Amino acid sequence: MKTSDVPPRAPSTWKILFAVGPGDTVGSFDEWTQGESRGASASLTYTALTLDFCRESGAQGWLISSCERRDIRHSEQFVVENRPKVSVGGGALAYHWQQFRYFASLAKSASDYGATHIVVDTGTTHWFWWSILALRGTKIYANFHNTYYTIGHWRGSMIRNAIRQLDGWFFHRFCDGAVGVSQECRKQFAELGGAYERCVVYNAIFRREDFIGFAPQAPYAELQRIVYVGRMESDKGVIDLLDAFELLRSRHPTLNVALDYCGEGPAIADVRQRLEASPALKARVTLHGQLKRQGLLAAYRAAHVVVVPTTSRFMEGFPKVCAEAILTRRPLVISDAVPTIDGLAEAAMVYRCDQPEDLMQGLVALLSDPALYAVKVERASALGDRFFDERNSMSAALAAVVR
Repeated sequence: MKTSDVPPRAPSTWKILFAVGPGDTVGSFDEWTQGESRGASASLTYTALTLDFCRESGAQGWLISSCERRDIRHSEQFVVENRPKVSVGGGALAYHWQQFRYFASLAKSASDYGATHIVVDTGTTHWFWWSILALRGTKIYANFHNTYYTIGHWRGSMIRNAIRQLDGWFFHRFCDGAVGVSQECRKQFAELGGAYERCVVYNAIFRREDFIGFAPQAPYAELQRIVYVGRMESDKGVIDLLDAFELLRSRHPTLNVALDYCGEGPAIADVRQRLEASPALKARVTLHGQLKRQGLLAAYRAAHVVVVPTTSRFMEGFPKVCAEAILTRRPLVISDAVPTIDGLAEAAMVYRCDQPEDLMQGLVALLSDPALYAVKVERASALGDRFFDERNSMSAALAAVVR
């Protein structure tokens, strides 16, 4: 469904507060006002898609991100703000207090704004607090950029189980609907008490012109490149990947391979320390940092295999890197902590998360078997169109859910 297909619903009375993630929403807004919806990334930014939804529906919007770069913009239709979470120290109690303070800040803004609707991204605050605003008549919607828990890896404790019960109460009684980046998000929304039919799944959306001319790589090239794209965090599996790469180099020395990390984050210091301690490893591993769109596309062009090594500690929704690998016709090696779209597993080698040995075996299978590699490329090539179709976008999903 296109947002333009949705009939008018008196949108002039809608004032929607969007509590979005930690990205630079103000920077994305500046680019959107200049006609650029992608920024430095390969996909359309979620900020741009949120703004598109408001523009096409006629609703007013206040977008608030937790980006550490404090900033704000005003226009006739929008307020767009980076409002960082204030640090209140370490420890579990400090974390929950920070969560409540941020909710209170957002709730005050919603009240001052006269918000009729609120759309909340995963990770913004504890969900159950939004019941307070729902009791006052505000419609509350959830946007699952991430899952509530890693697939098959709920780590319960007295406090976490209590919060889950309270969140479930919110989803069952007070959440008016949801959108999410994968079927796993939809499934968990229903498990938590939400109505399955009131959650619409959306895809990351890309521009076709960015992916023209991506021919498959030839297996057994002189040098085969393994590429990681994303935040450099241990929970995202960057250390597992380095462990697997070391195993590959020691056990399969005839495979001529290199590893490229594309991203920034706290784990980059640990990776760099490992490289400095091993000249042989350093010669094979490159830290590219955060790449802008053209540099990122160049990294994919050089890649033979793309790895998504998410651990059981990270609540992955559906990483855009999976879509980018598909669009560039590069096979994937992914952990089973990564939610998949229909057909994705056929384009990938799926291994047990938290197991560098299994990750290594998946890499060896792809890089040493041309027939298997060709099958995975073929499967990837068949999946790409969904990521160009704006009927599958977040803006379309919002239009289908928000009432």
